Order: sequence, then structure tokens, then C-alpha cells
Amino acid sequence: MANEPITSPLIDLLRQYKLLQEEFEFEKETFYQQTQRAGIPKRIQQGVCWYPVSAHRSYYNSLNQLVIEVKRDENDDTDHNFEYGRPVCFFRFDATGNLRYFNFSATISYVHENTMLVVLPNSNSLLDIQGTKDLGVQLYFDGTSYKTMFSALKEVMEAKNNRLAHLREVILGNEMAEQRQLQPIHLTWLNRSQEQAVNRVLATKEVAVVHGPPGTGKTTTLVESVYETLRRENQVLVCAQSNTAVDWIAEKLLDRGVNVLRIGNPTRVNDKMLSFTYERKFESHPAYPALRAARASIRELSGRLKRLKGAKRESSRRMLHELRDQAIKLEIKIDAQLFGEARVIACTLVGSANKQLNGKMFSTLFIDEAAQALEAACWIAISKAYRVILAGDHCQLPPTIKCYEAAKGGLDRTLLQKIIQRKPETVSMLETQYRMHEDIMYLPGVGPRRKDLLNNELGVATYGDLLEYFPYKYVDRTKIYRISELTGDMPFVQIKGHILSFESHELSPRKKRLVAHFTDGTTICDLVWFNGVSYAAKTYLIGKEYVVFGKPGVYNGRIQFTHPDLDDASQLQLNDMGMQPYYVTTERMKKAGVTSRSVEKLTKTLIGKLSQPLPETLPPYITGPLHLISRDEALRKIHYPKTVEDTQRARLRLKFEELFYVQLNILRYASDHRRKYRGYVFGKIGDRFNGFYAHHLPFALTNAQKRVMHEIREDVRSGRQMNRLLQGDVGSGKTLVALMAMLIALDNGFQACIMAPTEILAEQHLQTIQAFLQGMEVRCELLTGIVKGKQRKAVLEGLADGSVDILVGTHAVIEETVQFCRLGLAVVDEQHRFGVAQRAKLWAKSSNPPHILVMTATPIPRTLAMTIYGDLDVSVIDELPPGRKPIVTLHKYDNQLTSLYQGIRKQIQQGRQAYIVFPVIKESEKKDLKDLESGFEALKEVFPDLRLSRVHGKMKSKEKEEEMRRFVSGETQILVATTVIEVGVNVPNASVMVILDVQRFGLSQLHQLRGRVGRGAKQSFCILVTKY
Repeated sequence: MANEPITSPLIDLLRQYKLLQEEFEFEKETFYQQTQRAGIPKRIQQGVCWYPVSAHRSYYNSLNQLVIEVKRDENDDTDHNFEYGRPVCFFRFDATGNLRYFNFSATISYVHENTMLVVLPNSNSLLDIQGTKDLGVQLYFDGTSYKTMFSALKEVMEAKNNRLAHLREVILGNEMAEQRQLQPIHLTWLNRSQEQAVNRVLATKEVAVVHGPPGTGKTTTLVESVYETLRRENQVLVCAQSNTAVDWIAEKLLDRGVNVLRIGNPTRVNDKMLSFTYERKFESHPAYPALRAARASIRELSGRLKRLKGAKRESSRRMLHELRDQAIKLEIKIDAQLFGEARVIACTLVGSANKQLNGKMFSTLFIDEAAQALEAACWIAISKAYRVILAGDHCQLPPTIKCYEAAKGGLDRTLLQKIIQRKPETVSMLETQYRMHEDIMYLPGVGPRRKDLLNNELGVATYGDLLEYFPYKYVDRTKIYRISELTGDMPFVQIKGHILSFESHELSPRKKRLVAHFTDGTTICDLVWFNGVSYAAKTYLIGKEYVVFGKPGVYNGRIQFTHPDLDDASQLQLNDMGMQPYYVTTERMKKAGVTSRSVEKLTKTLIGKLSQPLPETLPPYITGPLHLISRDEALRKIHYPKTVEDTQRARLRLKFEELFYVQLNILRYASDHRRKYRGYVFGKIGDRFNGFYAHHLPFALTNAQKRVMHEIREDVRSGRQMNRLLQGDVGSGKTLVALMAMLIALDNGFQACIMAPTEILAEQHLQTIQAFLQGMEVRCELLTGIVKGKQRKAVLEGLADGSVDILVGTHAVIEETVQFCRLGLAVVDEQHRFGVAQRAKLWAKSSNPPHILVMTATPIPRTLAMTIYGDLDVSVIDELPPGRKPIVTLHKYDNQLTSLYQGIRKQIQQGRQAYIVFPVIKESEKKDLKDLESGFEALKEVFPDLRLSRVHGKMKSKEKEEEMRRFVSGETQILVATTVIEVGVNVPNASVMVILDVQRFGLSQLHQLRGRVGRGAKQSFCILVTKY
């Protein structure tokens, strides 16, 4: 039946309607069996019920819907089926123990672990729930999606003499699909079939299909089609069956700079698209605060109206009408502006029936992944459009149908299939497959065993992974050396000659060594095999000319090659070999016989299979002026270059592409972030800031500090969330700038916090801030791991009720138990110790994310700063306060340590302290720790009259903290350490930093270590020591 030819559109639509009813009845009955006929424990086990639950806070959301928070009273890890958009009903048990349902249904708007947010129909339902004990909630079958699809099918069947009737006859009937005569456009970054598809989409009057198997670029072609359509039309509707598919194509359009408005609940939209949802944009509109205030007044006035009489009641009623009119006008204004600015409206097919789209029509509808969509769902969106474009592959899996009879009857036959069958002239077939997602197991030479090895050791699971597993070095295979030119320390080389004789040595009963004496006419060398001895003896012939490739070594005074590669000289064209690639392999791979040469052969096989050029990812206006080779050429040459120049050009192209997209993503993230989050407005400079500036500032600000304060001031009053990186050398006054920013937050009724990477630095920050604010009514508190008991409870309560103004702490600040009353500014010291996820937790501490100020002493070039901190604006304090001296950096050799130690002793005699840092190399932690220990013992002998502390990563936290405290308090004069002191230590009295084996440290580490000194007024020194 499903494969019968369609004779009449109305008959076919009526059949779809009946099949959809069968599916609806089947799903409803299945749901009834799971719920009504099962006991509560069984329902909980099936994931359709939570019991018991309790009702918590309630509020009105941006769409003026009443929302209540419901929590499970018992932690339960049982899987459940509660998710956004699904209807629920509430129940209770009466005095007789019978189950009673409340007379309303509600809708889930958010679920996470044991918490659910539910949209209620009215305030009466809220009173019912809040006044009930022994409460439960379960899924409810209301069939809203089915009702929407039934309604859409009815509308199509009943359509007469209008646009929808015409589309029905073209798509399902015998009317011909027409084309407009347009001049074809040329899109050089698409292949021929993709370009033809875009032109057909632009030309069609009613319907077009973009069709192709996986990897042919359907989404790319659809995005280009949307982009080119928007050159001719003001707005289009883009739909797909699932939220995931909608978000995917919407992201691609955003990357092209298209303004997208995403219709759909934010809880079902991915993080990248969240800021583009209707709800978030509605909340971010400048008129929304006025609308929210009007709605609150309406609710408050409505509650009072019942208690008023006479003239007061009449006056309040008039005021209520005025407020409602004001709210309606504001809603209409915001809605009109959001839809007026959007070029693309994106939603699911069923979501196109959303009330926000009521009455709206679109010139063009695009449906992606149409092979996954029920026909009835497609008609919901088609009813809103004048023409429709579908993309998909009808050979992929059909939509999921739960009723076997309905599927057998043809419900799983999609509209895409019918159009391809009935209207082949509307179909554009994409022919070139690019996707490299094919399993690596199917590449000749791999198989199941090697597949697991490549996947587990190198992360290579697909053709694409292998293509992007680049060589780490190359060896020139075009040059032939003479044996007489070779030395034992040379890299891989090749020689040409013949084997004189073989010699076999038995190393053990099961182990042999084979030696071939090889000559090129100048002298003799040895070729040695320990493995594959029998194979080598049988394969390589005496007197035959070979090209030998390998790494030369010296054994018993003679040049020797161990396990070399031998090729028949008569068949090897050296000029064609070029540079031989070498790939990183692991010990496990080598034991399994998978060497660099094995990976090279697999890569060669893969590249040989690529008959079509690989797709270009950068447009010509970027690659042209920069003289970059194509991506296809780069990927081929990176694996098989002929010359050194080939490797350089391939690397340049691939490095540029990687960095280009890293920066593009960072800029996009920053742009999204600015759209996504409104910042608190710090509109005034109040008594606390002015009082501090006038009476407590111990010295005049430098011009650099004033400039940075001006930049921060502009940020916090702009209405955008500040995300600023404050960069400045040690002693430049970053903490003072941060404190003044925090005082601005306090003046505007907000709290502030500062996070440090270690407890010691957090305590030092608290002492510094309290010293600056002495005599001012500002409550500063410390929150670290050592703050416990009543003291911790008091701090947490002060944060929650707003009595704590400034919190200084470590990672403890971002724990879930820490709740601020109104956090407005967060300062993060030493950014590289706090990741993006930790900063995100900090944002969650407030209804709006707080302003963020990040401090670092590591000097970073602005271009690099954009790469590392792309979501942050950068401010630089490039001026030291008067009297502060810059750090003197010196270089010494190991043989100058005696004079170096004399200099340290001299500084300590003047009352100073010193750091001596040993390197830590991850590959050999134990060895380095032993080095530090032996170094510490040696230093005790050099400085027998001084007290030394020692700190390293293997020590327990308490021991480490104690040693650091001794040094901070001045009990010890020298701190011997590893890079654990890279951040988190502030000792103004320390004036000498000695870094041993400096070549083993990264530049950032050196800057951080150097920053441990120079914190006082005296001259400080950083001494870099190397062996040579």
C-alpha cells in the first residue's frame, strides 16, 4: 500500500489523516497502560511519575506565564521521561488513601536532576498545589502535537482556490512545478552540483528538493540557498523535525552573519543558540523592564481590586485598564521589533504553530532533514509559505512510527519521498561525497585489530581523522649519500649499492641476528635485523642493487643500519619520492608492528582513494591575497611533499586555517555572549568610592591606572556585561584598581568578590583590602577551605542577606552552597588558573551574570591575548607607581653559582629574602623531586647560618601551606621550590628570584615566577641560570 502510486492529493491526504489517527490512538493507549493501570511504584520505575514532590518558589516568566518549581523529596537516580514541552498532571492521596487528580494540566518548561519547572494554567492551580501535602506529578497525554497535525491536514484538504490549494496540487497532484527565468549565479566555493541546486532553489516558484547521500553537503547547499534567497527576499522560515537539526542549520546561518530569531523554549535549544531565542531576545529588549513593571502592577492591582469599594474600586479599575493597554502596546512593540529585525525565523515543524507565528506568512520555507519528518508535520509549516524547499536523503531511516499497522499503511512515507517520485524535475541531486566519516576499519590494510589500535592509541577512528593526523617530521628521500660520508649522529639517510654477503649469529635458541655486508663502491657498512630474520634472508639478494633507507649508527667502528628499508633500485624513482613523512606512534603500536611506515602506507592508500578534490573551507577573497594553496592541495602535500617548500606551504595553509577558525569562534563566542547577557548598570559614583578616593587613597594614581579605571567605568555603565582582562606587571597597582571597581559596585547596591588561586594569596588580598578601607563602613570577609564551622556559617548568611559587601576567597567561592544576595562584580586573580567552566559557575551566582574583571601579571601581546582571552577586552597598566623600581633580569651560567650565592647572601644581610626554583619535567617527576631534595641539602651546606624552606607538588597541602607561611612571615630567608610557587605568593620583602635550568620553563612560567619578586620598594633581581 505504501508503494502504490498516488492518484489524488485529497485521497492521499485523507489516508494520511486516518493513519495518523491510528498512531495517535496507539500511543494514547500505550501511555494509558503505563500510567492509569499501574501503581505508583510501577509508574516511578517506568519514568512517568515523581512521588512524593514538594512545591517551591513560583514566579512569572518573560512571557507572563506562571511558573512553579517542583522538587523530588527523595533523591532518586531512576531514569525518567520528563522533558520540556511534555504535559503533566498533579495528584494527591485523600484521607481514605485514594488517588485524586487535580482538575488541570500543566506544561514542563525545564527539568534537571530532581528539579522541574512547570508552567501552570492560572493562579488557582498554584493555590491548589501549594496547599497540598502528599503531592505527586506524572506525565499526561494531551496530544497537542497530534491535534496540530490533524488541524494542518484538515486545512490542506479543505483549501480551495488559494495558494495552499495550489501548493497541494503541485506537490501531490498533477500540476507542473514552474520555474522563473533567472540569470544563474556562480559560487566558486561550491561544486558543480551544489551550485546547480542553489540556482534551482532560487528559480522555483513552488517547490524544490535538495537531495543527496551523506557527505554531499546538503546543509552547506541549503545554507547558501537561504543566504542567496535573502538577497531577494526580506525574511524566510527555516524548519526541521528536531531541535538539534534546527540549531545546526541556524548556527551555520549565524556564521554567515544572518540575523536569526529562534522560536522554541530555551531549555530545548543548545547553548550557542540560547541568546537568539525569542524569549531571551524579548527579555533583553530595552522596553522589557517597563513591561515587567506593568505586569507586576497589574497582578498586584488585580489582587487588591476585590477588596476595594466605591470610588476607589472604580479608580483602580480604570488604572488597571490603562496598565493592561500599556502592557499590550509594549508587547506588540517588542514583538514587532524582534520579527522586523530578523531575516530568518527558525523553529521545528510542529513549533511553526507557535502563537508567536500566528498570522505570519513567509515567501519561502526551507525544511532540512525532511526525510525524518512526518508529512503532516511538514504541512503545518507549508501552510505559512508561498513556496517550499526540502533537503534530505530519502534513503536514510524514515520517521519513527510506533504503531505497526500505521507504518505498514504508509505513515512512514515522507513528503520528501513523494516529491522525488512524483516531481523528479524539482530535484537537485548532489553527486560529490566529501564526508570523511567512514570507519577507518574499512580502509584497505586496517581491519578490526588495527582499527582498535589506531582508535585507542591515536584517536583515529575515521578516514577524516587519519587525513588530519599529520607527520611530525620529514626526511629528504631525493638525496643519495656515500657510505664514506656517514657518521653515527646523522638523521635518516639513504645509500645506494649492493649486498656482498650475509652473516647470521644465534643470540639464543629462539633469537637470531642477521647481518648483511653492504657496499656502494667507496666502503662497507652493515645492515642488521633482529626481527624478521628469515624474511630478510629470503627476500634480499646478494649482488642486486638496492636503495637503503634508515638511521646510521656505529658498532665496532663500522657504520650500521638497524632494520633499514630496502627498495629495488631499478624500480625506485627517487625524484618522485620527495620528502618522506614520519608519524608519531606509541610503544604499544610498535609492539603490534604498526610503525610510522605503516601509518604512511595507510595515509597513501587513503589519499589514493580521494578522486575528487576536497572541499574548500576558505573563500577566495581570503586565500587569494595571502597566496594560500587550496585545502585539497595542502592536505595532500602535508602527507606527501616533494620538496621542503611543499611542506612549508602546506603547513602555512593549515596553520592559518586553524588559527583563523579559532579566532573566528572566539569572536563569535564574545559576540554571542554580549547579546546573550545584559549587564548590571552601575550608573552612579557614590559616597564609598568618593570617600575612598578623597580620604583613604594612600598615593596618587598613575596615568595608566586612571586610563584603566575610565575603561572599567565605561564598561559597567554601558548595560553590557563587562569581561575585561587587566594586565600589568608586578607592583603596577592592579589590586587597587580592582578595589576601586568593587567600590563602584557597592555604591550601586551590589556585592563584589575577588577570587585568588591559593589560600595564602586570598588572605594577603584580604589584608591589603582591609588596610586600604580602614575606617570605612565596608564589611569584608574571607571564604577559603580553612574557614569552617560558625565562622563559615556567618559568612554564608551575610552573603545571602547582603550584609557582606566584599568577599575574598579561593575556589570555595564557586561552591553551590555559596549564594550571594546581589553579586555585581567578580574579580579573578591569575586568570590562567581559572577555566571557562569555573567562570561560568561564577556567572550563575546572580540573576544576571556579574561583571568580570580578570587580573594577570603575565605580559601578553595583544594578538596573542585575543587568541587566549578572546572573550575578554584587554586593559594594560604599563606604568609603575613613583618610587617602584623595575625588576632587573640577569643571565648566569652554572659555573658562576659561587658568585651568585654571594649575591644572595648580600641581599639577605640587607634584610631581604630569596627564592631558588628547580625545574619540574612531567616525564620524570620522581627524578626532578630527587633533584630538588639533593639541591636543598646542598643549599643548606652553602647557607649553614640561614633558615631555608622547601615546597614542591608532592607535599601534602598542610605541609606546603605551613612552609609558605614561614617564608611569608620571615621565619625563613630562602624558599627552595618547584613551580608550585608560580602563583599565589605575595612577599614584598623577597627581592631575589633564582631559576635554575631556565631552558626547561615556558615563557609564561618565567613571567609568573619573575612576578614573585619586585613587590616592594627595593630593587629586585630575577636571575636565569643555564648550563651553557
